[in-house]
Amino acid sequence: MLSFTKSRPSANKAGFAGKTLLQTLFFFLLVTQFCFAQWYPQNSGTTKNLNAVIFSDANNGLAVGDSGTVLRTNDGGTSWTPVITGITNNFTGMCFVDANKVWAITGIKSEFYNEFPDSGIILHSTDCGITWTDQITMPLTLLNDITFIDADNGWAVGTSKDSLNWDIEYSIILRTSNGGTTWAQQLIDTIPPVIGAHVPITNIDFVNSSTGWIISTSIGMGSASSIHKTTDGGNTWSFQFVTNGWRYSSLNDIIFRGFYGSGIAVGNLSINLGTSKALIISTSDGGANWSQILLDLPRLNDVFFLGWPYQTEGTIVGEEGVILRTADGGLSWEEQTSGTTNALSSVYFVDALNGWSVGNNGAILHTTNGGVPVELTTFTAIVNGKEVILNWSTATELNNYGFEIQRKALGGDFATVAFVKEQGTTTQQNQYSFADKNLDEGKYFYRLKQVDFSGTFEYSKIIEVELNSVLVYSLGQNFPNPFNPSTKISWQSPVSGRQVLKVFDVLGNEIATLVDEEQEAGSYEIEFNAEKLSSGVYFYQLKVYPANGGAGSFVETRKMILLR
Repeated sequence: MLSFTKSRPSANKAGFAGKTLLQTLFFFLLVTQFCFAQWYPQNSGTTKNLNAVIFSDANNGLAVGDSGTVLRTNDGGTSWTPVITGITNNFTGMCFVDANKVWAITGIKSEFYNEFPDSGIILHSTDCGITWTDQITMPLTLLNDITFIDADNGWAVGTSKDSLNWDIEYSIILRTSNGGTTWAQQLIDTIPPVIGAHVPITNIDFVNSSTGWIISTSIGMGSASSIHKTTDGGNTWSFQFVTNGWRYSSLNDIIFRGFYGSGIAVGNLSINLGTSKALIISTSDGGANWSQILLDLPRLNDVFFLGWPYQTEGTIVGEEGVILRTADGGLSWEEQTSGTTNALSSVYFVDALNGWSVGNNGAILHTTNGGVPVELTTFTAIVNGKEVILNWSTATELNNYGFEIQRKALGGDFATVAFVKEQGTTTQQNQYSFADKNLDEGKYFYRLKQVDFSGTFEYSKIIEVELNSVLVYSLGQNFPNPFNPSTKISWQSPVSGRQVLKVFDVLGNEIATLVDEEQEAGSYEIEFNAEKLSSGVYFYQLKVYPANGGAGSFVETRKMILLR
C-alpha cells in the first residue's frame, strides 16, 4: 500500500500533540540540499559558433551562426533542422515582427574585427525562416545588429570600409520604412586612418519610429564604448555615456522598452592590465543618467527582458557559460547554473518560463522554469517497521509539475512507486511526506524525479535505508528544519526505561519538557509547537535511563532553528 501527504507550515494552536509510538526496528536520516538543473542542453547538430537565437512562440524558433549556419525548430528545440540559404558569411543577428516575418544579417562577431567578409547582407523571410530572400548586399561591410519596431520600420547597424582606402572606416546605420524593400544609409562617423582602431556600432534598440539608442565600441589601445540617442529616427545622434576602462572595454548589448526610459546595457570593463569585470549599466530616465554594476565575472554579451519595463525578470548571458537572472528589474543579479563553459552569445524568452541561449561550438541551452530551480533543501528517510517514510522540503519551485518517488532494492533497478503532484510555481517553503508500506527486510535506495510541466525532469541524490531487527539509540534531526511554528522530533531506544525529551534555548534555559515517562523499547515521534517562541536557535535533548537498574544511560542533543 502506498500513501503520501503534503503539508505547509501553519499556525497551529499552542502546545504539542501527536506523540506516536512507531512500531519500528530502524531509523535513518539524511539531510541534504540540492538544486535541480536550471538549463538543459539541446542538440543543435553543429559545432559552428551560434551568434543569435529568437522564437516567435514556444515551438517555433531560429538560431544563426558562423559560416552561414541557420537552424530552425518547430518543437521548442527538441530537434533543430539546418536551413540552406546559400550564404557562407557569418550570421550575427535576427529579429521577428510576427510569427512569420523575420530578418537576419551577416557580419563578424569579433572584438577585434581583424578581417571583413566580402559583404554584409540583410535577408528576409516571410515563412518563419524556411525560405529567405536577400534584401540588400553591401560590399566591405560588417552588420552587427538589426531591429524592427513593426513590419515596415527597421534599422541595421555595423561598420563599412572605404572602397578606395581600407584604412578609412564608417560607422553606419541602414534605415527602412517599407519592410526592407529599400534601405537608406545613414553615415554616423568617419574613422581616421589609425591602424587597429575603429568604432563599429555593435547594437541598436528603438522603442518607436523616432527614439532609439546605439552602442559604439572603439577597438584598439585605450578603447572605450559609448551610447548615443536619437529622437529623429537616426538622422542625428547625441552622446549619452562612455566607459572609462583601461583598455579593450566594451558594451555588447542594450535594451530599452516602453515609454518610461528604462534601459540596460551589458559588456565588460577593463580595470588594469589583465583584469576586467563584467559590466551592467542601467538608466531610468532615457539615458540622461546611468548607474553601473561591476561583477567578478567574464564579459557579458546579451541581455533580454520580456515586456520590459513592466516585466521585472530579465536574463543576461556571457563568456564561459555565464547566465545571470534578475527578479527586481536589474537592481540585483543572481548567477544561474548553465552547465557549460562555452561562451554564450544570445538569449531569448517567449514567456517568463521558456527561454533559450546559444553560443560557441553549437551550444543551445533551454530552460522551462525561467532558470530558477526547484531547490530541494531536505530529503530524509525514516524506517518504521515494514514501511519507509520519506520527507522532503523545497525552498522554491518554478514550473514544477511534481515528484516521482523511485525505489530500488539491492541489486535491482529503480522503479516509480508513486507520484506527488505540485501546483507549479511558489517561493514558499513546502514540505512533503510519502509512506512506502509493506516492505520486506533488506536494503533499499530512494530518489526523487522532479518533473516540469514541459516533461523535462531531473533526479535528486540517492538515499539508502535498511530494514532489519537491530535497534540502537538514536535521536533524529527534527523535520522540517528550519520550521515555523511546528516541527516533528523522532527518536528510538533499544531498551525500556525512563525517556526524557526537553527543549532548551541557547543560554541553556529549559523551554519545554516534551516527554518524561517510562516507555518500552521502540521508536517514537512527537510534534513540538513553538508558536509562542521567538525566532532563533534552540536545542532538544534526549535522555534514556534503562529500567530495572540497567547499566549506563543515553544522552544526545541536537540543534533546531525556528524561523518566522
